[in-house]
Order: sequence, then structure tokens, then C-alpha cells
Amino acid sequence: MAELAGLVVGGVALASLYSTCLDAITSVRVARSFGASYETCLLRLDILALRLSRWGESVRILGDSSGRPKYEFSIPSPKEADTVKRLLGAIAVAFEDAKTISDRHCMKKKGPSEGQSWQLASKDDDIVDRDLASVSSLHQKVRDLIHRRQKGTSHVQIAKWALYEEREFEQLIDRVTGLVTSLIELFPAAQAAQTPLCKIEVSELAEIADEKAMALLRDTADGVDKVLGESISEADIWRRAASGGHVVKDVRGIGGSKLLIGDEVADGAKVRTDGRGHYVEGVTLSGSKAQIGDRYGYKSFWDE
Repeated sequence: MAELAGLVVGGVALASLYSTCLDAITSVRVARSFGASYETCLLRLDILALRLSRWGESVRILGDSSGRPKYEFSIPSPKEADTVKRLLGAIAVAFEDAKTISDRHCMKKKGPSEGQSWQLASKDDDIVDRDLASVSSLHQKVRDLIHRRQKGTSHVQIAKWALYEEREFEQLIDRVTGLVTSLIELFPAAQAAQTPLCKIEVSELAEIADEKAMALLRDTADGVDKVLGESISEADIWRRAASGGHVVKDVRGIGGSKLLIGDEVADGAKVRTDGRGHYVEGVTLSGSKAQIGDRYGYKSFWDE
């Protein structure tokens, strides 16, 4: 397994190939013929690109701001460099293969023109029930995050193209997800850095998207980017707790324990108005008692 410490190998080709892969993912669109699954398919492509960009950031494939020369890649041996090249190359090939199939489909079926096929649907389209305004904002924000991580290394403008068959889309997503997972597993020392990077992503995305869009993003991340899904769930938990709700996870009582979850407010009692709630996780009571919540106007829970 590769680690971040080790031989520094000149990685011009690696960095260029990495940016090519990101460009390839972001050049793909899905056809309106996907119907109700249109926006989730679009988000799966976004999530895949975001996950690859997070890996690139964590292993510093494009350098960093600490003085390391750009395009240097820390890996212990040329053999590991070859593995990275092989995996990135396989990602690029996967999109080339998919584009070839798509081009053949267009020639045979005379599919919709590029402009008609990939642009985001409007809220008035018959093929979707939900308002896509927030999904469109998420889509653009993800692209902004990826572009920022590319650090200006993307110079080639790849023509946008569309996939017209969901079966082909699923095959492409599965193929590339496996390759990205292999890249991530190749660098276990870098994986710890990816969670905080993901939390930053979620924070920025939540600033421009509503709860419904973030929930859709979380659900769509299942099977593509586990770290992203978990980070969105955790952010939602803290949001609910901060807004006055009580969030309880994995709390158990055994051996005659007593557990009270929630607030108790007596008539006329003065309550706290700061809107804070409680977040409790991983508690087991054994022959004891506890309250998760607040009491106003009642005697202490412990005096009962």
C-alpha cells in the first residue's frame, strides 16, 4: 500500500491525467429521456467527480501552498506511480468507451441535439415533479469546488456529450466508482484527510441548497461516496440539535433503567429561549436513570 511519505516522483503526467479524468466526468450530461431519474443521475456524476477531486486534494497530486513544487506526487516507488497511472488511465478510457457508445446511439437513433439533451430541466418540464432549482444550484456549486481544486490545470475544453440509455449510465458509474475506490484505498494515510475536506464541501453546499436538495444529495451518494453521505447526515444532526430539537442515537437502558427523552414544561414555567437542543449518541444505562431534554417547573428528575 502506498503512503504519503516516501520518494517524491515527478508527476507531470499523473497530474495531467488526473485533470483529464475530472474534465471527462464533468463533460458528461444525461438525456431528458431519463425522465424522473434525471436529476439523481446528474448528481451521481457530480458526486463521482467531487470524490475524485477530494482524493486528489488529499494526496496533493497538484501540489499545495507549502512550497512543494507543483506536479509532484509523494509515493514510495515508481511501481506505485504506475498503479496510479493505470487507474487514472482506466477512468479516462471508461469515459471514452461510453462516449463511443453514445455517438453510435446518436447515429442510429438520431437522439436529441446536444443543447436539448443535457441542459438542466426547468421546473415546468413534464418529466419531473420536483422543483430542480436547488439541484441546479448544487450542480453548479460542485463544479465550482472541482474547478477550484484543479488549480488551473484544466486547459483542454472537452465538448459536452450526453448519455441516452440508463443501462449504459449505470455501467459507467459502477465502473468508475470502483476505480476511484481503488485509488482511495491505495493511499490509506490520505484517507483521514478526506473527511474534513468533505465536511467543508457539505458546509459550502448547504449554504446554497435547501434541506430537500441536501437530502437528495445524501441519498444519491449511497453507493458512490459513503463519506459524503455520512457528512451530510452528521451536519443535519447538528443542525437539528442547534435549532432546538433533540437528537438521540444508540441509547439503551437495561437492568431496570429509566430514560426520559424530551422536555417537560409545567404550566407558567419560564423556559430557555436560546433554541438549543440536545444531541446524545452511544449511551447505555444499567440500573440508572437519565433524562435527555429539559425540565421547567418540575422537581429534579434525580429527586424522583
